[in-house]
Amino acid sequence: MFSPRDVTFKHGAVATSVPDAAHIGLEVLKQGGNAIDAAVATAAALTVCEPTSNGIGSDLFALVWWQGALYALDASGPSPKALTLEYLQKMGLTTIPTVGPLGINVPGTPAGWEALVERFGRRTFAQNLAPAIDKARAGMTITKTLEHYWNKALKRYGDFEDQAAMQSFFNTFGKTPVTCGQTVVLNDHANTLQTLANEGSQCFYQGPLASTMAQYVKAHGGLLDEDDLKDYRVSWVKPMKTTFRGYDVVEMPPPTQGVIALETLAILDQLFPPRQDAEWVHQMIEATKRAFSDGFATLTDPAYMRVSPEDLLDPKHVQQHAQALQTNASQSSDDASLPGGTVYLATVDAQGNMVSLIQSNYYGFGSGMVVPGTGIALNNRACGFSLEAGHINHVAPMKKTLHTLIPAFLMNGPQPIGPFGLMGGFMQPQGHTQVLAHIFDRQRTLQEALDAPRWQWMKASDVMVEPDFDLDLKDHLIKKGHHIRVQEEIGYFGRGQILWVNPLTKRIHAATERRCEGTIAGY
Repeated sequence: MFSPRDVTFKHGAVATSVPDAAHIGLEVLKQGGNAIDAAVATAAALTVCEPTSNGIGSDLFALVWWQGALYALDASGPSPKALTLEYLQKMGLTTIPTVGPLGINVPGTPAGWEALVERFGRRTFAQNLAPAIDKARAGMTITKTLEHYWNKALKRYGDFEDQAAMQSFFNTFGKTPVTCGQTVVLNDHANTLQTLANEGSQCFYQGPLASTMAQYVKAHGGLLDEDDLKDYRVSWVKPMKTTFRGYDVVEMPPPTQGVIALETLAILDQLFPPRQDAEWVHQMIEATKRAFSDGFATLTDPAYMRVSPEDLLDPKHVQQHAQALQTNASQSSDDASLPGGTVYLATVDAQGNMVSLIQSNYYGFGSGMVVPGTGIALNNRACGFSLEAGHINHVAPMKKTLHTLIPAFLMNGPQPIGPFGLMGGFMQPQGHTQVLAHIFDRQRTLQEALDAPRWQWMKASDVMVEPDFDLDLKDHLIKKGHHIRVQEEIGYFGRGQILWVNPLTKRIHAATERRCEGTIAGY
């Protein structure tokens, strides 16, 4: 698992998708902050440096290793009290529009940041937000990846009826495409972060800022109101785990899809990994389909679930799936082809504290509703609900939808190994599986596991693969009945980070993503 070819550090490290954000986290570590401080500083910086994938109006989940124990934070928000199935049906809707005010759930990220700092941080909340504020005022640099997603968003939100909604971002260039290397100053964003630093996250949920958000949403036909914001609280929850090749893989519980990743791995752990790559990948695809089938049928807000998520990991249940895997591609009726926009980060400090954190608006800039003068791009997470009566994940007031966000963590019994993650909608559990399988089944280094060409099961027998996916392997999968399509566009296969600590040497082994400007900052 650990290789002399790995990039390693002694004291601390941060890994994420944007260089500036990673280096902000590293500076926090060098200035005496711990892994939690570095994670919050990096997360706040990512809302500035990669606003196409997350923002102040996002949701957040985190796994924190702290002084011998693992903690899990659910900082996702519920739907508005007024969002009912009947209301949407009267509007003639069969799905919640991905652009516009109806898709907005209560954002949990600001409260999540502060909850992490209050419980585990060494620095103040204001100190951890300061670097992001400075970056927003000085200007962030458009990277190649950001150029792609920013200009894609121009097309996505260009016909949005409330053109003023995007003024905090798109009016910077008069709604013209951006180019790599340009500098973007986000003063509205900086002002809101400064307000949060001065007053604490409660100002986001009650008071003038909350009132401004609620009034804006309601003025445009949305349902989020001040009471929805005022009532919000984060949740500390119990993480879930399964065994894969002798190690414990830890994920978030529902409402996330973490158990889908765990069930996939548990099924595969019942089987010997085939030597032939085509059989190996086929086995993973078929296990993935079965785990998604269970997940889509059972997972939602825990208060609405009809089965215990632990039942999906019951050894007998898992063994039945393993024994039922077909030698050729099966036809699934499920659909995991929805896109997403997300950032992931990992941090480790010299004291052995570690954080695995993920936050997202769901689709790019989320709903496209950017509260004027604030830089707050409100999420469209409610689009994850079903409008089918009786569906386990049907829309309901004050309910959390099945959530795609899943940070992950690896343990060796009681010994922490460290955080890892791979963002990207329903690619996430598939990416976790592939990365771990490359490491443990094929003995690849951490970086080789992240670099390896990926596949993504979409629906039925449809599987997308990256352009550099092995041609012979692709042909063998086609012969087994998989419908293989090469996907040229970036972003479909996730972006991963790994920071694992060698229990013997205490060195931090690191790997980052080649599909963006992935950066490891350590010392």
